[in-house]
Amino acid sequence: MPFPPLNEMQILKMTGLVALVSGALPAEAETLTLEAAVARARQQSPDVQLASRLVEEAEASRVGVGVPLTNPRLFADYRPMLIELPGQPSDPRNGYNIGVDGQFEVSGAGFSRQAEATKRIEVARAELDWERDRAAARAWVAYVDALLATQRVRRVQESLELQKRVAEAAQKRVTDALTRITPSVA
Repeated sequence: MPFPPLNEMQILKMTGLVALVSGALPAEAETLTLEAAVARARQQSPDVQLASRLVEEAEASRVGVGVPLTNPRLFADYRPMLIELPGQPSDPRNGYNIGVDGQFEVSGAGFSRQAEATKRIEVARAELDWERDRAAARAWVAYVDALLATQRVRRVQESLELQKRVAEAAQKRVTDALTRITPSVA
């Protein structure tokens, strides 16, 4: 029967425990306090950095939202118009053209886009705060688990030492008993 898949926290715990037990960490490895581990997680966690980039993206998307649309353009021109009908001589006429070109927003959508962009920034910042708190909680749990694993390793080492002393004492009693029972052959 295959093992169930491991989640991220279980993999992190197992990696730290294996490194701790196997002595893979160098002697000069940095020792973190709980406060430093939590602070580092709140700033450098991949989820926090991703949420930080989403805040920057939301702020950048707000830059052009409040800019009013281009001013309307009024234009006029004068030109001769030639109308040619089949079988008729050409008839030169003067032509006038007047127009207005531009975009108007009469619906107030610009203000709505600005309010939406502001709300999007607020949501992104709230998600960033949530990710920071989540990263701090994960760091706290990992720190406590590492401390517990260290204590477990110490207890196992102490137990091993005790077992060795018990075995040595038992072996000494056996050899003492054998020397008393069997006469020495010299």
